[in-house]
Amino acid sequence: MRLIACIIALLVNTSLLLSQEVANLQVEDSTFQSTLEGLLHIGAPAITVQELHENQDEYIILDTREIKEYEVSRIPTAKHFGYTRMNNKLLKDIPKDQKIAVYCSIGYRSERVCYQLRKRGYTEVYNVYGSIFEWANQDYPLEKPDGSATQEVHTYSSKWAQYLVNPAYKKVW
Repeated sequence: MRLIACIIALLVNTSLLLSQEVANLQVEDSTFQSTLEGLLHIGAPAITVQELHENQDEYIILDTREIKEYEVSRIPTAKHFGYTRMNNKLLKDIPKDQKIAVYCSIGYRSERVCYQLRKRGYTEVYNVYGSIFEWANQDYPLEKPDGSATQEVHTYSSKWAQYLVNPAYKKVW
């Protein structure tokens, strides 16, 4: 009985810590921030785009957007993992304790993929808060899958395009 009580307490405390961690993350645009606060709630550990940008060489970066989105642009070195059809072959050679940064357009799909990867035993999986939109909003470079630079971002739809606020990037959908 004590063991069960200890496990429940541990799970509750872990959930609270993860919720606080995500609650402390911010993006600059207040409308985008409000949307993220309303959508992201699983509690997957998250990192900022600034943290990923500064420590990019420490992470394997997985893009969970659809292939048509990925083909327009990606965060440099990201590999397409997908969302509805995950490329599980990519995981074959990744150690369970390797740092993995996961992103999509805003963080909704990637948060769910983080949860799935953690269920599979990957312990260092992080959702990129604000995802590729915030990466572009911070004026970090994007590239096409062939490695060439690009100023385009697939915004999924015109509705979601409002959260890409950096005029240096062209919105496509």
